[in-house]
Amino acid sequence: MAQSLFTTSSSEYNSEKELPKLRWLGIFWIILGVVAITTAFVATVATMLILGVLLLMAGVAQLAQAWSFSNPDRTWEFLTGLIYLLVGTLLVIDPVNGAIGLTFLIGILLLLRGAVQLAMAVTGRSFGRPPIWLFIGGLLSLLLAILILVGLPGIGTWAIGALVGIELLLGGMVLLLTPGVIINEM
Repeated sequence: MAQSLFTTSSSEYNSEKELPKLRWLGIFWIILGVVAITTAFVATVATMLILGVLLLMAGVAQLAQAWSFSNPDRTWEFLTGLIYLLVGTLLVIDPVNGAIGLTFLIGILLLLRGAVQLAMAVTGRSFGRPPIWLFIGGLLSLLLAILILVGLPGIGTWAIGALVGIELLLGGMVLLLTPGVIINEM
């Protein structure tokens, strides 16, 4: 019995029972997405606070793990834990500047990605993909990077929240619009 990545057997998934739950979850995600998009600043601050708390917990866990090592040379483990604690503390204390910094890093990432894609398209190193798509993707990445970097610092106060909202909205739409599970047994 061969199975596709996007299918499941009837013994693993009861679509008649689970589909209404997925639909309600989709509606909930859509509502959250719309709220996050319309209150992008609040969503950005909330996202940075959550990330800060997670980094603080990771820092504590890393330091505890480093302390439990029997190896006397634990410098890198302690340093990693301290970096997590430092960045987490900065995000919790000042989430707005943390969001601006993260938005700046995303802009730089898109700028570099766009430049690499354009270079690959121009030199013909498309790795089996049509070079035109690399060229278009590179141009779009560069355009988005320029929009982000030119819009800083103002865009940094809402961009991450808007992106989180868009992700929730699209994820909710996928859950809501999925017609059901297609069972494909061969």
